[in-house]
Order: sequence, then C-alpha cells, then structure tokens
Amino acid sequence: MKKLLLILLMLSFTQGLPSETQVSVSVSSTNATIGERITLKFIARTSAESDSIKISQGKPDFDFISEAELSISENDGVKTFEKEFDISFFKTGEYNVGPFNISLIKKGEIVENFLSNTIPVNIRSVLEKDDKDIKPLKDLSEIKGNPFYLLKYLLFALIIIIIIFLIVFFLNRRKKGEAQNISAPLHPEVEFKNRIESLWRSDLFNTGKTKKFFMTLTESYKIFMTRLYNFNAEDLTSYEIMCNLRNFEKDEKITGNFDQVFLISDLSKFAKYAPAESEVEEVRANLFRIIEIIGERRRKEEEEKTDAPL
Repeated sequence: MKKLLLILLMLSFTQGLPSETQVSVSVSSTNATIGERITLKFIARTSAESDSIKISQGKPDFDFISEAELSISENDGVKTFEKEFDISFFKTGEYNVGPFNISLIKKGEIVENFLSNTIPVNIRSVLEKDDKDIKPLKDLSEIKGNPFYLLKYLLFALIIIIIIFLIVFFLNRRKKGEAQNISAPLHPEVEFKNRIESLWRSDLFNTGKTKKFFMTLTESYKIFMTRLYNFNAEDLTSYEIMCNLRNFEKDEKITGNFDQVFLISDLSKFAKYAPAESEVEEVRANLFRIIEIIGERRRKEEEEKTDAPL
C-alpha cells in the first residue's frame, strides 16, 4: 500500500513540473485579402542548451515576403527565441498556417525538433459583392461623335505625301533632262577652229597687240594637241612639242604646217618680230588646213566603225 502511494505521489510531482521546451506561433490576422501582409510570430522557450532555432514548413500556401532578425533573451536558465515573418497569400480560400517544424540548434547541429500549433486563416478577394468601400468616382459618360472624324486628318496627310512625291519626281526628271541636254564635248579640231575664229575676231593683231595675239594662239594649239594626241603640250616648249608631235602624227602635211605656225609665233613672242598681215593670214590658212585634215580623218574613222559588221 505504501509503495502504491509513493508511485502515485511521484507521478503527480512529475506532472506538476514545467515543460522543458515550449513552441508557439501566432498571426497578426486570421482574415485577410489577397496580397495583404500577415505577420507570423514564433516563440520558443527552452531550458535545453541551444543557441538558435530553425523554422521550416514543407510546401506552404503562402509566400514569404520578409523576415526580422532572431531575438534571443535568457531568464533563470530559460532561453526565449522570437522570430517574425511577413507572408502573403495570392489565392482566396481557407488555409491552415502551420504546423511548422521548429528545431533547436546548438553549434550548427539540431538538438531537438518540435511541431508548432496550426492557425486557420481566411483569404478573400479585395472586392466582394458586399464591399462598398470602392466605388467609381463618377458615372461613365458616353462618348458622342462620329468615329470617322479622323479621316479628314488622314486625307490631309495623304495629300501632303502625294505633293512631296510629285515635287521629288519632277525635280529628278528635270535633273535627268538637264543631264541629257548637256551637249557632248566638241571634237578637238572643232573646238580648235572655234578658238581661232574667236581670236581673229578679237582684232588683237590689228590694234598692235601682236605678242598677246600669238600668246593666245599658242594657248589654243597647245590645248588642241593635248586633247588630240594625249601628251601634255601645255608645259612644253615649241621644240619639245614638235618632237612629240612627230612621234604621234605621221602626216607630214600636218607637221609641216605646224612648223610654219611655230616659227612665226615664236618670232613674234620672243624676238619682237612684227609679221605682216599677209603672214598672219598664212598662219590662219595653215591652221585651217590642219583642222580640215584632222576632221576628214575623224569622219572617215567614224564611217568605218559604223559600216563595220557587228
């Protein structure tokens, strides 16, 4: 009998001792809307040797938004760990927050594991049929008018585009026409003839400007030779020109006539020779003979090219 009483006394004493570790979780609100933040607060009190706690849940129905630093306090050998998380639900419905697995950690190793309590939470839509807090600022107004009013602006823009296109078209066409109207360069002997006729019309010789007359004549036949024979006659003396001319021109009538022209021209420019009018006319005649020979030769070559079989 005494042994039975002793056993019952020991059992009653053991039940009266405080639990070594207690864990709990609380929520800031059990009724929230989609996306609204809910604060979870975890508290773990333990007399076991530990330096931190670890909180986890398998696959929660909510998203963790943020968390606060772990708070640790100690009183009479009992440590209290406090941790807060902000969570949000993004689907409506009835959910259970928890249970969470709370582990006591000592030097990186798990000492003990505990399951927290479970809290039901209701998540509702932002607006429900009974909500009256959000209303339109004003009634919707009907927009009146013809929806085709923009057509006039589109038509105006189209007209501008057409005008710009026509301006560009006619400018390009005008440029092409001008390019086509530009005459081809004159043949060397034709240009030379025009220069000679213009020089004789200038009346330089009859007014006593003999040297200027022959300087202008020299410039004309040097340009002619440069174009016809493709050597730089403009930078050569009369002697050098004749040497080059005999290399390119085999017709003695042309070289002989140029010999006479160069002789009178050089005497007038450098020896202050005053040729008679008859000598000047002979110079012109020699030049016209050269032009006639060159022109006839060119026309014959063009006819031969035209008559040649394709």
